[in-house]
Amino acid sequence: MVGVVENRSGGILTLLSILAKCWGAAERDLYNSPHTWEDVGTQQFPFHALVSFMLNAPPGTAVYHQLTEGWDVAERLAALELDALKLLLWSKTKDAHAAPPRNRPKPTWQPGMAVEEPEEKEHAVMTIEDYMQRVGMT
Repeated sequence: MVGVVENRSGGILTLLSILAKCWGAAERDLYNSPHTWEDVGTQQFPFHALVSFMLNAPPGTAVYHQLTEGWDVAERLAALELDALKLLLWSKTKDAHAAPPRNRPKPTWQPGMAVEEPEEKEHAVMTIEDYMQRVGMT
């Protein structure tokens, strides 16, 4: 919370960003705590406590799950280890030693990574006249 204390506007803007992305998750986490929205800003639950509550959401909370798409540090590390293993195995193949190297394994998808859309191949359009000419009907 050092960054929030030094720069309160940064913490407030981050809180607003979290609330904009996952209002329902924030509400769920708040209702699972001993506080409610009515408590925010009171002596019982000051505003800076709400900022800390949302910015430092631990694993297992709805806000954490929604912000990380359910992937915690262990799962991200496992995906990186899987990628390293795939690269190691690929490096022992003929494809890896070809000039240029080919068929390099794709990285394991993780939240935040772009999803590659398969390219749609353009097909030549044939008119009826082209077909009739090709089969010898004209």
